[in-house]
Order: sequence, then structure tokens, then C-alpha cells
Amino acid sequence: MLHPIAELLCATDRSETLAACLDVAQRFGALVSLSAVRRDGWLDRIGRDAENFSLVSQIVGRRQLAYAILLGVRITSLARDPVTPANTSVHFTVEDGQEQVLPLAQFRSQVTASLLGIPRHPRPVTSLPAEERDGAELLGDFFLLTAPLFDISLSRLVLFPADEGFSAVVGFTDAMGHSFMPIDDFRQMITDSIAEDLKAVQPVRHRLDLSLVETAQQATADGDFDRVISLLETWPGLLSTMLRTPEVQSLKTHQLVWIAAGLKLLGDAFDAKGDKRWSEELYRLGLQYIRDLEEGAPLYLTMGLLMNREDRSGEAIGYLRRALALGTPPVEIYPALGIALLKTGKTIGAYFILKEARRLGGVPSDAVQEALECAADRIRAAQLSWPPPDLSGAGTGEPTEGRGQQP
Repeated sequence: MLHPIAELLCATDRSETLAACLDVAQRFGALVSLSAVRRDGWLDRIGRDAENFSLVSQIVGRRQLAYAILLGVRITSLARDPVTPANTSVHFTVEDGQEQVLPLAQFRSQVTASLLGIPRHPRPVTSLPAEERDGAELLGDFFLLTAPLFDISLSRLVLFPADEGFSAVVGFTDAMGHSFMPIDDFRQMITDSIAEDLKAVQPVRHRLDLSLVETAQQATADGDFDRVISLLETWPGLLSTMLRTPEVQSLKTHQLVWIAAGLKLLGDAFDAKGDKRWSEELYRLGLQYIRDLEEGAPLYLTMGLLMNREDRSGEAIGYLRRALALGTPPVEIYPALGIALLKTGKTIGAYFILKEARRLGGVPSDAVQEALECAADRIRAAQLSWPPPDLSGAGTGEPTEGRGQQP
């Protein structure tokens, strides 16, 4: 059970309440700064002095390389297979100095699993006031070193009485801002994050290395589409075969998501290289794996945009509506959906979708405006009983007397 001050720290976001709680803790010597003992940036500092660190990190995976370092594993060389990157071999030594060799996927999986198995024996704080060294020993080196790998920066501990000595609330900053969390929950959060890494790097059968997706994402961000293709070019054949086996039914959700993400990256790479037909096939294969999962929204959107570019508007509408249903923001959907509806003769639907797209923004306004004016012209030409409002924005949108009015 948490101390009342600890409960307040974890539950409130009011600055005056936080300040009062921290002030009370400081008066009793229970507030411990971690600024001098946290390990932010430790992996980058090692990388600055290590030859080929960036390349090794890119091939092995940044966090998997960090896990290896924490375990005392020293990578001596990589025997890279340029045709099938998943067959790359990792040569390494451990404490006994004897060199070992493992396939890349097995190495990633083994170091991640080994890190999860490290015993952790934090030293309790037994008295106040506490110093930084006490806070570091209570949290433990394991969590001081692994937290930065998930972009978590530790700031302080607030101690409170527990059954044996003192427990603590951890203050930290991550992508969501600054938070407080009971120390046991914080440790579990980091452990769960490492466990998720283990799931991600465990290859499914047929020698499919899902951890390559992370490398392919970085290559896509760098505009290196040839590298994306070289990393994932074996996937389509393997995954097409897998669809016809019972094994596909045993795939976990996180595996399906990574498979679909990899196929989308490969399809995007071929699209960028001008091979639209093959990119479409890859997107379709990805959709057979991701199906109705929310994570499939980007694939449905990509297919809808591709169908629009290929003047297959009827097909585009279905994909775009599915992407919208799975959670893609309307600002990303409405411009393409409005144009597809317009091309298929669904003028009234197109008009209102495009009008909303113009309001939301997100794409060049002249593209939406041109399509919107086309829809409005068609409505006027049909002499409906309610002409559309003035496109300048001055109209009220209400039916008016005049041209096209039916009795």
C-alpha cells in the first residue's frame, strides 16, 4: 500500500500539489535526485569511441547491441549475407574469451532473453536522510542502464515508509512528459518493454526475421529504397507460402503487425522505384495478414491512395472507408475519398466530404478547392432544389430562392 504522499504524486498533475509533496519529502530527507547517477546517453558515448558502431548498430539493432554490451558480450565481426540478410552470422566472445557464432536472428533473441534473466537485487534504503548513492542502489544499475534505451530520463526518487525500510516513487520524463510511478511498477514497465523486444526479434518459422522491419524503417527514412528491398526481398515468397499452411493461424497479433509493416515498407520501396504493379501485390499480401486489426489502417490508406492514382476510384473508395473505420484521421482520408466519390459520380457525397476536407486542411487547399468547385458545378447543372452555398465561404448553406428552385 502506498504512502498518502506517494499516492498524491502518482495521481495528480497539479503543479502546486506536486510542489507541496516534494517539499515535505525534502524536509524529511526523502527526496533523492538522480541527476548525477542516471545513465542517459551511455550507449552513444560508447559508440563515439567504437569503430563501425553505427553500422553494427544498424545491422544488429540498437537495443539488442546495448543488451549485448550489458551482458559483457563483445561482437568481434559480422559475416553478412548480402542476398539473404537474415542469414548474417554474428561472431562474438563472452567472459571466457572463446569465440562463438550465431545466426543474427538467434543472436538478437538470445541476448534479449538473457538480459531478462539477469538477477536483480536492489539494496533497500533503511534510514533517512537518503543520498544519491542510496537512490541508485534502491533503483538498481539494471534499471538505470535500461531506462535510457526506451528514451526514459530519470529525475528523482521520493521515499516513503514500507514494510522493510523504505520504498519509493520514481520521477521520470518520457515522450508523454514528466510522470511519477511506484518503483515496483516502474521496474515492471521496463521489464515488459524488454519482453516486447524479445517478442519482436523472435522470428516466425520459414526463417522470417521480423527484427529486420526496424532496420527497413530506418532505411526508408534515409530514402535508401534499394536497402529496403535487399532486406525484405525474400518475404513475399515465404509469406505467400505461409498463407497456405496451418502455421498462419498460430501467429500472434504482434507478429501479424510486424509482417504487415514489413510488406508495406517493401511495397513502398517498389512504388518509389516505379514498380506499381508489384507494390500493389505486396500491399494486398499484407492485408491478408493484418485484416481487421487497427494497425492495418496505414495499409488500407496506402491501397486507397494507389487505387486513386491508377484511376480505379471504385476500389479506392472501399479501401479509404476501411482505413477511416480503423482509425485513420479524416484529414488524411477525406481529400482522396472526396475525389474518388466525384470520379464515380457520387457528386453530393463528394461535395460534402470535400467541403469538410477543405475545413480540416492537411493537403494543398487548391487541390481540394478544384474538386469542390467541380462537384458544385455538377450540382448546379442538375438544377437541384438547393444550390450549394457560396464556395467563398460567404454562403450560409441553407436553401435559397432563385435558380434551380423547384416549386
